Amino acid sequence: MKANYIVGTIVLIVLIVIGAGIYSVYKNRQSDILDVSPLPIPTPQEGFNATPSATPIVFAPNSQPVSGESDNSNNKLQIMEPGDGEYLTIPFRVRGYLDSSDTDVKVSILAKSGEKVSERLVPCKTTLDSSVCEFSTVFENINLDVKNGSIEANFGDFSDSVSVTFN
Repeated sequence: MKANYIVGTIVLIVLIVIGAGIYSVYKNRQSDILDVSPLPIPTPQEGFNATPSATPIVFAPNSQPVSGESDNSNNKLQIMEPGDGEYLTIPFRVRGYLDSSDTDVKVSILAKSGEKVSERLVPCKTTLDSSVCEFSTVFENINLDVKNGSIEANFGDFSDSVSVTFN
């Protein structure tokens, strides 16, 4: 008699679990059906209202340099990450933009003395809605014996660098 109660309880629990699973699948399917929204299809026609990108890419403002300082306002290559003066620990990411089509950007880690600690070519990929290409790399397995240094990115006549401190 006690065995019948145990079997009945197990059957009831199994039915509740199966019912909850079916209800969950039904709700997920309903939310997927309701969340469908049409995407704009780009065309070469004039007046097409394209959706703006989530984060617009803005280069340095075109301002006059202070006397005696260099003018980086027309620099078409910018390191966006890390920022100037940041403290870095390994691993760290170097990310930036180049006003050019798909190409490779040379990213170097320099000691304060100017000695190259590490260097690599990083592919720069153009996004669909922009004429600017983005490069990004992570430095993981490098031997840093320096405390202060800089990160430099180069492509042809264009370059940018940021001063950093390594922890």
